[in-house]
Amino acid sequence: MDLKNLKTRIITGALYVIISLALVLINQYTLLAFCIISYVWLTIELKRFIQRTNIRISLIFPLMIGLFALLIAFLNIYYNISFTLFLLMIIPIYGIFIHELFILRENSLQSIAHTLFFLIYPLLPILLTIYLSSGSFYGQSVNYSPGILVFTMVQIWIFDSMAYIFGVSLGKHRLYEKVSPKKSWEGFIGGFVITLIIGILVGYYSSLIIVIDSIFISIIVSVFGTFGDLVESLFKRNINLKDSGNTLPGHGGLLDRLDSFIFVIPWIFLYFLVKSFII
Repeated sequence: MDLKNLKTRIITGALYVIISLALVLINQYTLLAFCIISYVWLTIELKRFIQRTNIRISLIFPLMIGLFALLIAFLNIYYNISFTLFLLMIIPIYGIFIHELFILRENSLQSIAHTLFFLIYPLLPILLTIYLSSGSFYGQSVNYSPGILVFTMVQIWIFDSMAYIFGVSLGKHRLYEKVSPKKSWEGFIGGFVITLIIGILVGYYSSLIIVIDSIFISIIVSVFGTFGDLVESLFKRNINLKDSGNTLPGHGGLLDRLDSFIFVIPWIFLYFLVKSFII
């Protein structure tokens, strides 16, 4: 990577981090804006992926269902709106099938499957992000509590950066060459160790998070963040695409920045959910 591209990458990355953290930290309304923007952006990028396989889909239903789900989750957490309102999603979900019935495409089955894919891959983790911002999810009295979410996001960025640095400088043994030729075990181990050390230090010396939680989050970030990165690489390899988009100079598209986030968030949610039952 030449100096000019590196400078562009650093500036874009810094702006992305600042804007993302600002939206998450200000209040629950800006978090909702972050979630909506991310979902719409990812949906548009993923449509590009799917269209390269000659499958035609409409974004109307994924966007309608996704935005409705995010709004209901937000109202459920912060305004005690009944969780049963999620059942109304049945209407647009079945609308996907009915829509294909009248379109009469030759690849209707693939089109339906790809449309439902949006509700799992980008939507689920973004939906759970809203729940992870709620103090009630951790048994706190504070209504909006984005500390764990911010810690997770920062750890993802640290792991990605350290894995890249160690991989470039020391990488000799390929992690999974068939999918991602550049990723190495040295990069993964270096990123894991640094991320874990920072997690332990934050747990010990700050009131943001306890040590056991910071350790588990750091492990989840390293392991499942890597899986998320590899899965996106698999998608791009299948359709012969270098980046998910070109909207973030030096980085590609938003999916190139959120591929780890998409895989990490559900496991963070599951960790705290299981913990709430055990304790």
